[in-house]
Amino acid sequence: MILSYEQAELKHDYLKKEIAKLPSGHEVMIHDKYPGIYIASWPEHPELKGKRVVLSKPEGRQCKALIEKRKALEEDLAVVEGYLQFHSFGRKMKEGLWMDRGYFDACVECGNSNPRPKPEYAPEFGDIKFRSKSEMNIAQLLTEMGYEFVYETEFEIMDDVIEYPDFTVWVPEIGRCFILEHFGRMDKREYKSDTLWKIEHYVDFGLLPGRDIVFTFESDRIPLDLEVVRQQINALIIANTTAK
Repeated sequence: MILSYEQAELKHDYLKKEIAKLPSGHEVMIHDKYPGIYIASWPEHPELKGKRVVLSKPEGRQCKALIEKRKALEEDLAVVEGYLQFHSFGRKMKEGLWMDRGYFDACVECGNSNPRPKPEYAPEFGDIKFRSKSEMNIAQLLTEMGYEFVYETEFEIMDDVIEYPDFTVWVPEIGRCFILEHFGRMDKREYKSDTLWKIEHYVDFGLLPGRDIVFTFESDRIPLDLEVVRQQINALIIANTTAK
């Protein structure tokens, strides 16, 4: 757990130094029979750079263990760099906004501006290509419930930081819209870290879960339950009605 920006900076420097000591490479087959390791680089053993070592040899086993350690440290580094990126001094959260009809009408699908590419065989519903079948199913649910939505509109959550909410949904009963974000790979460590940062940014912006935004989740073991999504949306509408 990162406790402060200063701690993150120290951890970042430490991880960079540790990673620089370790070999990089990947597993290969040697002579179509023996599993081995290709050593792309190894600062402490420059003589082994570009070599292939058999896993049955001590240096092969050692190198494999160190490469696996490097991958784990690189995952930790990605988490720390994500923290530093979004907690750097000088960045300011945007003012919270009242998401009325005017705001909703100004929302447009981001098209190709989202840096994350869509899958080659993206599922489609209407004229929209979605990143996953679950997102397509959520779109179908929203349509069934009678709600208009915009998929992946640009949302400047802080200076120079753009998010692309999965759905911005207009609800005429409450006279405003809400955001629905679906997180579909919660069994992946790096994805979970990105999810936590994203949720934090929305809350810092002033969007409250259950009032302004709905978060839905799934993993390989626990698929998306659309009935739960429906209940979450209904609960948000009731919360807004009660608030008035």
